[in-house]
Amino acid sequence: MKNGRVTSSLGKRIKPGHRVELTGPYGSAHFRPNLDSRLILVGTNTGFAPIWSIAIAALREDPERTMTIIAGGRSIESLYMVPALVQLARFPNVLVVPVCSTRQTVSKAVKPGRPTDYLPGLLPTDVLYACGAPGLVDSIKSIAAQVGAVCYADPFLPTTTEDTVEESVLTRAMGWLPVITTRRQMGQLALDRSRNRREQPTPTYRMPEAEAHRRAEAQARRRAEAEAHRRAEAEAHRRAEAEAHRRAEAEAHRRAVAEVQRRAVAEAHRRAEAEVQRRTEVEAHRKAVAEVQRRAETQAHRRSEAEAHKRAEAQAHRRAEVQALRRAEAQARRRAEAQARRRAEAQAYRKAEAQAHRAEAQAHRMADAEAFGMAEAQVFRMAEARVGSHYRS
Repeated sequence: MKNGRVTSSLGKRIKPGHRVELTGPYGSAHFRPNLDSRLILVGTNTGFAPIWSIAIAALREDPERTMTIIAGGRSIESLYMVPALVQLARFPNVLVVPVCSTRQTVSKAVKPGRPTDYLPGLLPTDVLYACGAPGLVDSIKSIAAQVGAVCYADPFLPTTTEDTVEESVLTRAMGWLPVITTRRQMGQLALDRSRNRREQPTPTYRMPEAEAHRRAEAQARRRAEAEAHRRAEAEAHRRAEAEAHRRAEAEAHRRAVAEVQRRAVAEAHRRAEAEVQRRTEVEAHRKAVAEVQRRAETQAHRRSEAEAHKRAEAQAHRRAEVQALRRAEAQARRRAEAQARRRAEAQAYRKAEAQAHRAEAQAHRMADAEAFGMAEAQVFRMAEARVGSHYRS
């Protein structure tokens, strides 16, 4: 920061290798990993430091993270975080909104007003981080509580009512640095702090000017009363505007919730229809598969029955053939046996007949021989008789 307490010491009293003592972290505004909710980060002045660390950690975890970053300051010069905002704006799902509470003509990108004026429509699933002035932090916590969103907030409290938030934080930062050790440096730090405060001059009056002083005091009182009345009216107007803005935000949030619910119902209806259709398709597919399987089983059963029938027929045919063959063989054996018996009988008959014939022939021969012998003897005797008679004669 320009003319900052720590910045002015960089390169002079604070050099590379300087020893720094760190404590903490403290508070609740630190990054919670493994969350898919939309992040809304709000920081003002030096409260942007934890917001920056939370944004970097979230984008390192998921570069596609949906995030809204609102950075505020009192003046355009206090928006020291512009280079960081430019880097964050390069991510596709990050919306950066710089806000300045005082009027400025430097850039139209810097919105006028308070950071709470640019909060998006909150949902119960959103996660908010807020760091900065206590009033801002309380407002954001209240808005988040109305919609049921989670809010982690750390107010940056000043040391006195006149000191700024930057002075409180930077004073603590200077206290962490062990370089300030001498009494002269502490006096110089106190002198620098007193220069940034607005000191009210102590008025002195002379006796001849008492009447003028009373008139001036009366006029000052009237002006103070008028100023107080104007401030009260401005505060009432601001509160009315804030109430109207809150009601508008509540109405917008109600409409957003209704729209989200309608979309959720439509999405649930669509998913239910898709689920019913999917189940119907699955059931139809299951039935078709079952029908195909049943037909295949029936066809396979028929084929198996036909095959078994064929096998039974073939086996029966083979058995019939075997039985017919056995019968033929038996019949052939019987025929052969009968033929053999007949042959044997015929042969025996022939043998017996031959024997009978031979016996008869032999008998006939014997009879013939006997008859021949007898005849021969008779003839011999007759011949012998003849011969004898011849010889004798």
